[in-house]
Amino acid sequence: MSIDVRLLTGLEILEESGHLNDLADKAIEAGCYEKAEKLAQRALCIKEAELGAAHPVVACDIFNVGLLCQALGNYSEAFALLRRALLIEQASMGLDHPMVWETQTAISELLDEINECAYLEAPLVS
Repeated sequence: MSIDVRLLTGLEILEESGHLNDLADKAIEAGCYEKAEKLAQRALCIKEAELGAAHPVVACDIFNVGLLCQALGNYSEAFALLRRALLIEQASMGLDHPMVWETQTAISELLDEINECAYLEAPLVS
């Protein structure tokens, strides 16, 4: 069943977004990362439209979609999303907030993963 969010109030829209995130979590548990990414992207679009692009709750959803992109091997998209989440978090929560540290750690781990993949894909020199 698909709900037309244009017919919902602000609170109902955010509840629908929460339901989409719950479905994304279930998809992750089932190993369906592509489905989870689509659900999480939809939830993000709803929250961004309702709360604004610079809201800390939106940053949390951006972070989650970034991690899904990383799990799917979409590293450039993952990096862009995690960086965007970090900038919102820094501006809205300050540099010492635990969410900022968590996002910085995720970016560092993503860069390590990218470097490891590049190393493994590099041709052997003889």
